[in-house]
Amino acid sequence: MKFRIPTYSRNSWLQPGWVVVCGVIGWHWAESNRSSPVPATSVVRLQPKPQLKATKTPSGISYQSWMTFIRNAGSPSQQTAAAALLAAQLTPSQWPEVLENLTLFSPEIVKKVLAQSIAARWSETDPAGAAAWALKHHDHRIDLIRIAAAAWVKKDQASATAWFEGLTDDQRVLAHTGFYQGLIRQDPEACKDMILARQNDPGFQRPGWLLGMLAEQNLPLTLDLANTVTEPELRIALLHNAVRRMAFQDLSKTLDWVQQ
Repeated sequence: MKFRIPTYSRNSWLQPGWVVVCGVIGWHWAESNRSSPVPATSVVRLQPKPQLKATKTPSGISYQSWMTFIRNAGSPSQQTAAAALLAAQLTPSQWPEVLENLTLFSPEIVKKVLAQSIAARWSETDPAGAAAWALKHHDHRIDLIRIAAAAWVKKDQASATAWFEGLTDDQRVLAHTGFYQGLIRQDPEACKDMILARQNDPGFQRPGWLLGMLAEQNLPLTLDLANTVTEPELRIALLHNAVRRMAFQDLSKTLDWVQQ
């Protein structure tokens, strides 16, 4: 049996069957539009790229257009991507102003993305300048001092060490984690000497992941430090992190070592 494409006369669409079909389609269209009306002003527009000029701020940033751009991006993940895109457009002279105005942005994840993007770029190009600014405008949400100190050690260990040793006690606490983070990766032996020389620094009394990172990077050096330092709390912390790392690598050998 062959299928044939039907042919109609010029007025075949006026036949009763076609009138019924067209009527049903028309009714369905009318009902669907009545139940969910579309506003006459509803127009889909592409979100334009935000303009970073035509503003009253000294560095030429239009925070209002930024916030609108981020808010209209969509989901939280899309908003964070929009924030990263905006941060990438900034010039070095604009970095400090945006960090000082993070409270204008929401939600919190957007602030974090802006801060970390700027901190990474600033620390890579000018770690000394970033660290100096961070000490004067310290904000735990930004974490710029940690990123800058670690980057400075990687770029110029000697000048970063001289800077760290010249800080006040309060400033050294702020820079503590970043400096030693960079030193552990860059020069473990120099890190060991620095810890021995400054084992009473308040920064070592704070709980954190720094000593765990030391044990992960260089377990023998961590055990050697634990047997060398005289500050009791630091020694216990070093041993604790060393044993955790040993257990992660080989639990049975760790139990044998503990029983010795």
